[in-house]
Amino acid sequence: MSAGFFTHNEREVEGSHGAVCSLAAVGVRKAENKGSVSPLFQLRPPHLSLPLHPSEPIHSINTFQCPTCRYVITLNQKGLDGLKRNVTLQNIIDRYQKASLSGPNSPSETRRERPITDCYAKMADRVQCQFCEQDPPQDAVKTCVTCEVSYCEECLKATHPNKKPFTGHRLIEPLQDSHLRGLMCVEHEEEKVNMYCVTDEQLICALCKLVGRHRDHQVAALGDRYDKLKQALDSNLSNLIKRTSELETLMGKLIQTCQHVEVNATRQENKLLEECDLLINIVQQRRQIIASKIKEGKSIRLRKLAQQIASCKQCIERSSSLITQADQTLKETDHARFLQTAKSICERVSMATASSQILCLKLT
Repeated sequence: MSAGFFTHNEREVEGSHGAVCSLAAVGVRKAENKGSVSPLFQLRPPHLSLPLHPSEPIHSINTFQCPTCRYVITLNQKGLDGLKRNVTLQNIIDRYQKASLSGPNSPSETRRERPITDCYAKMADRVQCQFCEQDPPQDAVKTCVTCEVSYCEECLKATHPNKKPFTGHRLIEPLQDSHLRGLMCVEHEEEKVNMYCVTDEQLICALCKLVGRHRDHQVAALGDRYDKLKQALDSNLSNLIKRTSELETLMGKLIQTCQHVEVNATRQENKLLEECDLLINIVQQRRQIIASKIKEGKSIRLRKLAQQIASCKQCIERSSSLITQADQTLKETDHARFLQTAKSICERVSMATASSQILCLKLT
């Protein structure tokens, strides 16, 4: 009998899927706890008597009840062969059947145990024994991966004697329970996530796909999604590293350009200051020379003007004296006295007038 015949008919989705998911969930939990494949994964429930042929009637039982949701499943004349294959449940069964082939003592587990143990040892902190009855509990010395419980020395000896089946349990350094159990489903807190909903882009468990709101959604195996997303992340990371390297190279060039700009600007500023200082010195020298020449010209001009003023003053004084004498002569009424002095005064006035005229021509 194929494992896929444990699934529901599309016309009976609301009825039979509950039993199927419950059986799957029970089988999965048993397989996880015992480290082996459950009776569900043995492809046939032990309490069902199946017909040898699809057309043969069922004599022993034709109904069974889901142990979880208590829904009663009624089989038709084809029996379990009348139910269609559930690909999701088939994939779950296949994965657990493959997991049963790699037990705790398998080569793959042996190869994997060392790096896992080393990783767990690094993550370990002070972990208390979860089996101690005393308060406070003693510090744990080992964590059993199979039991998912941390034990102190006394509790470990009491619960894990050196006998089967405890010899197959994996003991590692003490580890917090949250790290040991892994990611749990948000909607089903007792179930570990083992699928990826492509539609909602979130992690889900088997119950979410079988009876939850993700049952009609497209799902993918964690390994497939892991490989796909890891490849995408690796590609994006490579592109990011490449772009970051390009940006670092560009930033280095920009930094060099900034340094060149600063050096060139400093050089130009220094050159400008030198040229300005040189120009200032030249201007100051020219100013001193011009100021000296101005002072010298001023002195020469003032001396010349002083001489001209003195000449004018002397001429004016002589003319004033002559004008006074001429006025007195003009007032003389005696003809003889007038004639005696008038000729000489007239000559002197003519000479003074000529001298004044010559002086005015020189000054102008």
